[in-house]
Amino acid sequence: MSKGKDLTVGKELPALLQLALPIMLSSLLQMTYNFVDMIFVGKLGSDAIASVGTASSFVNLGYAINALVVIGAGIKVSHAVGQKNQQEIGFFLHAAYRFNAGLALVYVLILLIFVRPFINFFDLPTVVSQQAMIYLALSAIMLIPSFFNILYSRLFSSFGDSKTALIVSTIGVVVNIVLDPLLIFTCNLGVAGAAIASILANLLMTALFIWYSRQWIPNEMRGFIRVPRRYFQSIAKLGFPMTTQRVLFTIIGILMAKLIALYGADAVAAQKIGLQIESLTFMVIGGLNAATASFIGQNFGAKKWIRIKNGYKNAIRVALCYTACTMTIFLFFPEPIVRIFVDTPETVQLSVDYLRIIGLTQLFSAIEMVTNGAFSGLGQAKYPAIISISFTAMRVPIALALMPFIGLNGVWWSLAISSALKGIIAYIVFKQKGMKKYEANFKTM
Repeated sequence: MSKGKDLTVGKELPALLQLALPIMLSSLLQMTYNFVDMIFVGKLGSDAIASVGTASSFVNLGYAINALVVIGAGIKVSHAVGQKNQQEIGFFLHAAYRFNAGLALVYVLILLIFVRPFINFFDLPTVVSQQAMIYLALSAIMLIPSFFNILYSRLFSSFGDSKTALIVSTIGVVVNIVLDPLLIFTCNLGVAGAAIASILANLLMTALFIWYSRQWIPNEMRGFIRVPRRYFQSIAKLGFPMTTQRVLFTIIGILMAKLIALYGADAVAAQKIGLQIESLTFMVIGGLNAATASFIGQNFGAKKWIRIKNGYKNAIRVALCYTACTMTIFLFFPEPIVRIFVDTPETVQLSVDYLRIIGLTQLFSAIEMVTNGAFSGLGQAKYPAIISISFTAMRVPIALALMPFIGLNGVWWSLAISSALKGIIAYIVFKQKGMKKYEANFKTM
C-alpha cells in the first residue's frame, strides 16, 4: 500500500457535511411534516393522537423490516461505488429492488389480514381502537411506496448524491402538508385523511425517485436480468443483524406501549407527542447516521483508512453539538412545545415528564446512532445489533420494577437508562473492535 500523502486527508469534515447536510435537511423536512401532521391530528383530540400512535407501532415495525434491504444494499452499493465497479452496482441495484418489493407486499398483506387483533392487543377504548384500525389499514397501503422511498434515499447517499433525495423529500413534504388539512378537515375524513395524504405524497415521491435514478444501472444491464443468488444473500447478510436489532427494538416498543396503555389514552397520546418532539434529535442524527455509513463505506471501498477514522470523529462532534441544543430544549422548555400539539392538562403533564427524563440521555443516543452508522459503513453490523438487542431488552424488566414506585415515569426512566447504556457501550466497542482492526493501516498511510 502506498505511503504517499493522501491529499484528501484533512478534508473529511467538509466532505462529510457535504454528504450529511442534505440528508439532515431532508430529515428536518420530514420532521416538520410530522410536526404539522400531529398538530392537525391533535385538533381532533387526545383520542385521535392515541389512535395514530397505536397504529404507528406496526408501521414502525414495517420500517424495521425494510432495513433488511436498505442497510445491506446501501453498504454494498457504496462499496461498489468506491471501487468503481459498474457491474456490481447493477446487480446489487436489481437485487435490492426485487428484494424490497417482496418484503413490502408480504408485510402489507399481513397487516391488512390481522389489523383487528393487532390493534385489540392494546385494550384501548372502542373509539380509539376503531380509529386506529382505519389508520393502520390505510397506512399499510402507504408502506409499499414508502419502502421504496427509504431505499432510494439510502441509495442516493451511497452514490454520494444526497441532494436529489432532499429535493424529492421537499416535494413530498410540501404535498403532504397541503393535503393534510384538506382531507382531515375540509373532506371531514379525520385520521383517515392523514393516512390518505401520506399515501398520495409517498406515491409522488416514488415516481420522482424512479425518474432521477434512471441512469444508475448500466445500459447493458437494464430490463429484467437474472441476478445471481449471492447478491441477495450479500444484502441479507449485511442487513440481517441491524434488522434483527430494529425489529426486536420495535417489538419491545410495542410491549412498552402495552404497559403505557395501562394508564389510559392520555398516556398513549403523551408518548406519541413525546416521540414526535424527540424526533428533533433522532431524525437529524438519523440523517447523520446514514451519511456516516455512506462516507465510511465509500472510503472503506477505496481503502482510505485515515479518512474513515477522521470522518467518524467529526461525525461524533457534529452530533454532540446539535444534540446539546435539543437536550436543552427538552430539559428547560418542554411545556410550550407540548402545548403546540395538545391542551389537555393530563396529556400535557405526562408529555413534559417524558421529555425531561428522556432529555437527560440525548447525548448518549446521538453517540449510539452515529457509531451504528460507522459500524455499517465498515460492514460490521453485528456489533450494534448485539448491543442494541441486549440493552433494549432491559427496558421491560426495568419498567416493571420501577412502575410500582413511580408509575408511568418508570416507563420513561427505563427508556432513558437503556439509551445511556447503549451509547456508552457502542462507543467503547467501536473503538476496540472497529477502529483497532485497521490501526495498522492508519499508520501506513
